[in-house]
This record gives sequence, C-alpha cells and structure tokens, in this order.
Amino acid sequence: MRRTVVATLALVLVLGACGEAPESGRSTTTLAPTPSTTEAPDPPSVTSTFAPPVIPTLAPPPPAPVDVPDGLVDDNTTLALELFTDIARREEGNVLLGPASISEGLALAYLGARGETAQEMADVLHFGLEGDALHEGFGALRRALSSRNRKALELAVANRAFGQDGVEFLDAYLADLSRYHEAPLGTVDFAGDSEGARRVINDWTADQTAGRIDELFPEGTIKSNTVLALVSATYLNAAWFFPFNPDNTEQASFSRDDGSVVTVEMMNFNEYLPTVTTPDYDAARIPYTGGELSMIVIVPRSMSPFVTEFDADELDDIRENLSDGGIHLYLPKFELSYHTSLIPSLNRLGLELPFSPAADFSGMTGTSGLFIDTIEHETFVRIDEAGTEAAAATGTNIALSHGPTVRADRPFVFVIQDDATGAVLFVGKVADPTG
Repeated sequence: MRRTVVATLALVLVLGACGEAPESGRSTTTLAPTPSTTEAPDPPSVTSTFAPPVIPTLAPPPPAPVDVPDGLVDDNTTLALELFTDIARREEGNVLLGPASISEGLALAYLGARGETAQEMADVLHFGLEGDALHEGFGALRRALSSRNRKALELAVANRAFGQDGVEFLDAYLADLSRYHEAPLGTVDFAGDSEGARRVINDWTADQTAGRIDELFPEGTIKSNTVLALVSATYLNAAWFFPFNPDNTEQASFSRDDGSVVTVEMMNFNEYLPTVTTPDYDAARIPYTGGELSMIVIVPRSMSPFVTEFDADELDDIRENLSDGGIHLYLPKFELSYHTSLIPSLNRLGLELPFSPAADFSGMTGTSGLFIDTIEHETFVRIDEAGTEAAAATGTNIALSHGPTVRADRPFVFVIQDDATGAVLFVGKVADPTG
C-alpha cells in the first residue's frame, strides 16, 4: 500500500525585541524541551475502498460555507500567487508554498500590529476585511477545511504561540489568538536557553505534521532576544478519487528547462476528468477522495513566461475553462522538501515597516520595541499512486474513450485546493521530480 499524497508545511514568525528581555514576570504554560530526540514516526497510512461508478463523472463541488466571508479566499489567493511568482521566477529549481498557512500565520502577527505597521501589512498582505471580520473569517475557513476529514483524507490545521517566559502579553491579544485562531500561548526561555526553545518549537511542529517537518528552525535561527514565535502548520494526507495503478507506472523521460533529461517514474491512467488545452498550457483537475479537494496540474508550453504572469486571475481562468472529458494523464511520482525565508519576497512586494525597529506591535504587549525578525517557511509534498491496492485496481478498471493527453514530462505547476471555498492549500513548481 502506498500513500497518494502527503503534504505538510509550517510558517513561523519570530518577533525580536530591540532591548534585553525582562528577567521576571508572570508566565502561562511553561514548555520544556524534549530531553532526547527520537526518529520521527511515519505519517499515518491511508486506506480507502471505492465503489466504481457506473458513469465516471464527479459531482459538482459543494457550496462554500456561508460563514466564510466573501473576499477572504480571493485575497489570500492574490497574496499566494504574488509570493509564488516572485520566488518561482527567481529560482530555477523546485518551489513549494503553503498559502493557507502563510496567510493565517501572518494574521497572527497582524492581530497585534498597530498604526502604520498595521496599515502596511493590510495593504501588502491583501487583508481586505476590517477588524474582527478578518480574524473571524480565518476561523470560519479553518473550520471549513477541518470538516473535509473522512476515511482516506486527513486535513489538519494547527496554530501555536511561543512566548518568552516573563513577558507580559496583553490579555486581549492572548484572548484573540485563542478565540479567532485557536493559537494558545506556551512559554519558553528564549533568553536563557534559545537552543531548548528551538527544540520545543521544532518538536511541536513535527507533532503537527506527522514528523515530516522536524527541523523547522535550523541551529542558530532562534536568538536570545526573541520574544514571541507564532507558528501555523497544515498537514494533508489524501487518497485520489481515481487512483493510479502501480502496475502501469513506468520509467520515462522528463525534460528540464535547461534541455537536460532525467528519468522518472511516470504514473498514468485514462479517466474522465476536467481538463483544458490552450496554446499556452495543458491542465487537468485530479480529485481526491470525497470530491471536495483536488489538484490542478498545469503543464505550460514554456515555464518561464507562464510563471512570470501566473496570478489569481489566471488561476480563475483555468478553473472556469476546465470541462469534463476523457483524458490520458501522465504524472511523475515525486517527493520534495522546500525551505525559505519569506522576508526577501515580502520586501519586494512592499512590506518593510514590520521588519524594522520602527515597527509597532504594541497590540501584543502594550509597549513599543517589537519587530518581525524571521519568517521561516518549510514544506513537504509526496505524490504517488493509490492509497490502497484495492483502490488502485478500482480506478484503473474504468475504461474510457480516447481524449486529449496531458503529459507532465516537462516542468509543471500544481495547485492543491479546497473546491468549495477555492482556498489554495499548496502551490508548487516542479522543475525536476528527481530533486
């Protein structure tokens, strides 16, 4: 048995103080580092049993939950693809971002921003909703995503705050973190034991991501002047609605952008899926079990011009133009990990004040002197065949008429989304499936 897809990510904002951390004060839940490290467990197995449909068609996506406010997902997608294109056009290799986690992680910091800092964050991060409506919206979206869980599909979102023991955080800020974002505060000793604090955060992140991200903070990235770390993590483990048959996976060539060729394990099937072919790209939407999540695979004729212009409007056009039809799909198996600091990209988008000593995060402690020192973002994804042997056999038992071929044998973009809300959970560029 093999997993169909496993994807994990985490976003961390570290807020540093301009001066020394206080030596004493009240504390909340004190977190101790794990005494010793152990090998991270494998992600849970996925099992699934599907009944083959008589007519292989998918039900339309369910309606968006009424309590997810209009505009929130659109705003998050705009930021997601601005970050993605900024990074992807500068990096020749693979890129993988977790937009849902990025937006909510930044919202945890925005909750404590005031004055010009708050305004700049709202403008650049596309936080169009005002006041409590924004944070209530994130809560509604998180609940909607969590409701997708079912047999053979696990989708979990978790937030946590780690504060310096002795720092007096405002009761209102802590209450809003918990009420809107389910992000309780635990205390650590950044000032006296930054390495121990780093292990605490890394261990928590590993627990939330089934061990896939166990070193979110490399050595030396947590400093003694850190006051608060805000963490948002998302974990996805899902089986395909139409699984691939492992017996059909074969060695095939994949042409990289530089003209070189690598050999990959290429999965393939004939199915009835939403697809679109244009002069610029081929695309197909591959559903996960339950029909509420899907992956859109986009294979451009040329990656560089496509990724430069890929934005929320382009993604909407692709979604709207997808239509059901018979398809030959070729998709390589791949596994990739990606780690980046988001500050350089956010700087290029125009976000500067929160990273400077002039930042105003007085909504956290009631005083000045806090600024965002680090934003670490790490992701992992694995794509392979069916969740179970039975499910794999079921999917390939459906014989369909010939249709267009979508062959991801050259660099491609993929988007993993929640179909009801349109929330983009993951967006990636695969330049080389072999790593």
